Amino acid sequence: MQRASSLVIAMLISMSTHSQVEFRGINTAPNLASSFNDASLPRDSELNQPLDLLNDFYPSIEVRLENHSNIQRRSDQSESDTRLVVDPVLAYKTNLGRHAFYAAYAGSFDFHQDLDEEDSSSHNFHAKLGLDINSRWDVDLFGSIGTAREERGISGTRDVVFDDDNNPFSNDGRDRIDYDRFGVDLIYGKKLDRLKLVLGYEETSGSFRSDSGDEILAGSRDRSSDGVHFDIEYTVGGRTSVFARVDYTNIDFDRTVSSFDSEQFDWLVGLRMDASSRLSGVVGFGGTDRDFDDSSLNGFDGNNYYVNLTYALKPYSVFQLGATRSIEESNSLNSSLFVSEIVSLSWDHSFTEHLTFGSFAKLIDDDFDNDRHDEFFDYGFSLDYAAKPWLTVGLYYEDIDRDSNFDNVAYEDRIFGIRLKSDLRSFLGNQNRRNKRIEPSSFKPSQRSQFANPR
Repeated sequence: MQRASSLVIAMLISMSTHSQVEFRGINTAPNLASSFNDASLPRDSELNQPLDLLNDFYPSIEVRLENHSNIQRRSDQSESDTRLVVDPVLAYKTNLGRHAFYAAYAGSFDFHQDLDEEDSSSHNFHAKLGLDINSRWDVDLFGSIGTAREERGISGTRDVVFDDDNNPFSNDGRDRIDYDRFGVDLIYGKKLDRLKLVLGYEETSGSFRSDSGDEILAGSRDRSSDGVHFDIEYTVGGRTSVFARVDYTNIDFDRTVSSFDSEQFDWLVGLRMDASSRLSGVVGFGGTDRDFDDSSLNGFDGNNYYVNLTYALKPYSVFQLGATRSIEESNSLNSSLFVSEIVSLSWDHSFTEHLTFGSFAKLIDDDFDNDRHDEFFDYGFSLDYAAKPWLTVGLYYEDIDRDSNFDNVAYEDRIFGIRLKSDLRSFLGNQNRRNKRIEPSSFKPSQRSQFANPR
């Protein structure tokens, strides 16, 4: 019993340390530029993910049944509906000689009881090959391809257009996004203790289907981008490292009216620390300079930051603080970009080896370049019970409230749900292997690669 309890507590701390607290609750829309690449602000490098896993097969699944008070998140009226969401993940890690290979599939299937036009599915395939060249040099090849649906009413999403009968302009439901992302990183010092250098290149593309509204006014949102980045990380002692990143990205849009083509330069310096058994986290500060090819559009030149701190009050009680400020693309008409500031706090408390309480609160402030200003307050609670080594049952509640100085944008959506989560490795007979070592939480594909906005 004591060993099992220690395992649960260690897993709680490990998950909290590696997770991103600002991703709890609503996130930015999956069609934004920061979703198509590992932007320099929220991500410094993929250096340690996901090839730090043990060789194994990693299947998992989450099933959620939730009731929304405002399923389309409209400002003029609220229509409740119940939806079923199934999120399977299949990942595999192995060695090809001395080279590491990782592949994963992440899906999301969304079914509605009444508004079946809102039904959707998302599919993401991600792979990474780590080539061990010699004792100092490595090469990582990575790529993602998939399709997703836009989420209603989240930060940065497209405005919903209604017809004269107060119905959505199109019955196609949420817009579909087809995307791909490929890149290569040349790494120096990955196997050394102190200095690591990364020089990388990546390109992305995204195509959008079933857009609602006037295509001439909205224009096409299809885009492609390519960019180069340079990372440096230096370990100071065994628990602390400093890092920096510079990133140049060229973004090309296919639009029918005006061009949002742009060039963006990002830089970031930060500190990754594991100061004690209680305190750990990452702090970064940087800047972004974005210029549009169209001289009539205002660019952006400002500071950004990223904070993710974890504090364990007790081994079984963990607090996490997150904060970001970043530039994002806007899908709102007459707006080309907005600055998003997020502050979030979470608390996870394990009452017993089986019962865990979770809570979070998030403030989002979005300033658009067309004088639009949105404010979100998003909070939630959950209670999860580990009924079996392979099955966790949970109840949760979330309240999302958006205010805006623009009409037809503000809304409130209250969500009650039940979820089942399963790490199928133990169900398939891998309990002994699992107990040998706490697995890193990075076996799931990057949140920015899934394009499914998991809750």
